[in-house]
Amino acid sequence: MQLYEIGAGGEEITLSVIEDGNVFGEMALTGQSLKGLYVRALTPATVVSLRREDLEDLITNKPEVGLRLVRELAEKLRASESRYADIVGKDVPARLATLILTLVDSEGVVSSESLRIPTHYTHEQLGSMIGCKRVAVTRAFRKLEEGGAVELKDRRIIVKNLDALKELAEAG
Repeated sequence: MQLYEIGAGGEEITLSVIEDGNVFGEMALTGQSLKGLYVRALTPATVVSLRREDLEDLITNKPEVGLRLVRELAEKLRASESRYADIVGKDVPARLATLILTLVDSEGVVSSESLRIPTHYTHEQLGSMIGCKRVAVTRAFRKLEEGGAVELKDRRIIVKNLDALKELAEAG
């Protein structure tokens, strides 16, 4: 699932990609508004909603739920800080390579000669995840393909050489 907001120019800005079994919308627990945030299923998904009062009761009665939620929030904060550092400190091909590595970790499928990301991400969606325009993603893909790291096949990302992709992620 993609959690995003609409920027001032009308473009989508991806805040996170939510993996199966994860929690989102927890900012409401701290009194923050979720207004202006949108969620899109990238693959078929089941979403369960829990009222704030019910979650507070659950945490009160089962403190381990609160501890797990704190761990999840800390991990999200760490990932957000890392993503921000990438956007500020890396060029677009390196940011794209880093994102592809993240997607491989979260949803990659291993075949005999490569790793495949099964979800179809448009260049526009990928651009919103790394803070750039679609055309920059297209150029960055060309660079990653020329480096022998990835290829696009049937509108899916195939990682041909994981080491080359890691090198490109660190290069920028």
